[in-house]
Amino acid sequence: MTQTLTKKKKLGYAFGIFTESLVYNMFYTYYLTFLNEIIGIQPKFSAIIIFISIAWDAVTDPLIGSYTDRAGVDKRKVMRKSILPLAISSIVAYLSFGAGFSSQALKIIVYTVISMLIWIFYTLYSIPYYAIVAEITEDYDERTSIRSLSSLLNAFAIGLGNILPALVPTVAVLLGKKYESNSYAVIAAVIAIISITLGYICCGSLKGVYEPKKAIPGAKKERGVIISTIKAFFDILKLKPTKWYFLFVFFYLIFSSMIQSNLTYMVIDCIGMDYDTGIAIVIITLVLSMAITVPIVEKIAEKKDRRFASILFLRNSD
Repeated sequence: MTQTLTKKKKLGYAFGIFTESLVYNMFYTYYLTFLNEIIGIQPKFSAIIIFISIAWDAVTDPLIGSYTDRAGVDKRKVMRKSILPLAISSIVAYLSFGAGFSSQALKIIVYTVISMLIWIFYTLYSIPYYAIVAEITEDYDERTSIRSLSSLLNAFAIGLGNILPALVPTVAVLLGKKYESNSYAVIAAVIAIISITLGYICCGSLKGVYEPKKAIPGAKKERGVIISTIKAFFDILKLKPTKWYFLFVFFYLIFSSMIQSNLTYMVIDCIGMDYDTGIAIVIITLVLSMAITVPIVEKIAEKKDRRFASILFLRNSD
């Protein structure tokens, strides 16, 4: 459908980035620390837990993407149904009950399963969230505008997702010695409340502007999810720019994850600052730089095109 969305609808959709980004950023920046310091899992095994959960996400991403793109599947409903389980699993992931387990193996199994659940529900929300833009408007510039607004709000979501967990020591003092080990869970609960609220606002804003894809009369019945996913990958690989795009995404995500997961190291060991003060300064700087850059990128993409904007800013970032 080709239509111009109201500012209220665009803002409502953009708020949905908080549901995706808050959980994502807290997990990547703090979960390894939580497993090591609170649960008492050895660092080498904590890293394996993170690796397994991310590898699991790599498997489920294309399958869930293929499923949600099938005719008759309502992306908005998939998003809405995943919000509450995502929030609950995120809180459970930071509960310290596992610290009482005497077996390292049991700790590893329990928290691996919990982290895999987080990524399942995260993917069920985030894949439709990003894909649905193409189905609520066919206007190229309007899509750019919507995604730019979402990216702008994501700057603040990244800030919250990193700054709120930095308040763990303060929460621990308030909880007292008996309950201080659950201070991460308190922060996770605050993040969960924000995620639930803004996630439902996002889904509500899509009402009336999004229609699930309908089956084409007389079309062949779609194959199973796994088979159709594999076929789609092979079809995509036939496209000439695909290999370069895959390489770009691959290395971009590696460097992005390295930077984000090493914020603690950067603040304490590289900058030499007190963590509580340093992380706040780093995150505020990051948020402000994104807030300034995103509108500029949007305008350049509208005047030229997305390819030109990407090349320009990647070249300047070198």
